Amino acid sequence: MGVLAHVVLGGALQNEPAATQALAYILKSSPDIVRAFVGMLRDAGIEFEPGRIEAELEHEESQPDLTIHDSEGRARMFVENKFWAGLTDTQPVSYLSHLPEDPPSALIFIVPEQRVSAVWRELRDRCSEAGLEWADATGNRARIGSKTMLAASWGRVLERLLDAARSGGHDDLGRDILQLRGLTNRMDAEAFLPLRGDEVTDQEMARRMINYSDLIFEIIDRLEHIGVASKRGFNVSHGSYYTGRFFGVYGKLQLWCKRCGGGTRLSA
Repeated sequence: MGVLAHVVLGGALQNEPAATQALAYILKSSPDIVRAFVGMLRDAGIEFEPGRIEAELEHEESQPDLTIHDSEGRARMFVENKFWAGLTDTQPVSYLSHLPEDPPSALIFIVPEQRVSAVWRELRDRCSEAGLEWADATGNRARIGSKTMLAASWGRVLERLLDAARSGGHDDLGRDILQLRGLTNRMDAEAFLPLRGDEVTDQEMARRMINYSDLIFEIIDRLEHIGVASKRGFNVSHGSYYTGRFFGVYGKLQLWCKRCGGGTRLSA
């Protein structure tokens, strides 16, 4: 674990603000790095020479984690960093309203890989509710007027910055980026995902889990019926994340059929 991950996860700092400050520090440390970051907008037709970078700069009721200005001092890019916190009431509609129409600007949400699709759906729904029309939607990027909004994973963003650090010979910055990646990877691996409203009311997932469990015993019963397998002397086995049972095949092999996660597996 890197030093940054150790300090943050030890409780010295809150995770998202620490990641924001770390990212701001990294971007401010080298023109090569911030150009690589802004280069994520190139496919959307937005290119500018980066200027001032400010953390948590207020724009009336909006306060994005990072504001990136161009060399002429115009705000061109808002960056919102997330791990598992939800969107605020003003995101993304108010944030978009405070970005300039001319020149073209962008709002980017950086989130864990597992959360990119869900966040993108929520952003799309909120824009739709506010009457904002999307155009040129590709993957997790869309254009709203002359403004672009996109969602990207921490892994994708930091890999891009790490490539820029290595190619530019910025070894110290490369190590800082690796420490930030260590924190974001740890957050991805250890976060408890809160239940969404549809998960509380939707019975489909519970039904599917029961179906998988039933399938295990149906398979073994069918094998026993045709004389291939036997359950005699073998037990059902359960654990924290699985259920299954042992059985014998032709009196020679001992197998274990289990349901783990979203499917059924067979192992000797």
